[in-house]
Amino acid sequence: MSDVKLGQQVKMKEVTSIVNDMSESVLNNHNALLGLSRIRHWDAYTFEHSVNIGVLMMSFAQSRGMSETIIHDVGVGGFLHDIGKTLTPDEILNKPDKLTDKEFVIMRRHVVDSHIILERNKPECPGCSCLTP
Repeated sequence: MSDVKLGQQVKMKEVTSIVNDMSESVLNNHNALLGLSRIRHWDAYTFEHSVNIGVLMMSFAQSRGMSETIIHDVGVGGFLHDIGKTLTPDEILNKPDKLTDKEFVIMRRHVVDSHIILERNKPECPGCSCLTP
């Protein structure tokens, strides 16, 4: 997320590698992976939230008997669903008070920004189903 905030592309190979490892862990021992989500590797709410969403989605997909490909794809989706927040101004993203209507419009923009960022990264992930609509 720091790289994207600095204008760099998402390193899809790295994300895919991490999710592959997580997929394998979920398939082998999903309880161990759920414990991992509690570890604060990076003291940022959005990072922790994204890891938690990825882990929970992968665990859910595994519990529903979904394929390894689907488990992988929902993990990538969980990790990157809020990547657009890297383009949200810090004073809005971390505002302790209630957002104004104008600020809320800017905050909601992160969904569109996430889509744009991931669309730009499709060439980084050839053959990967995780960025294919």
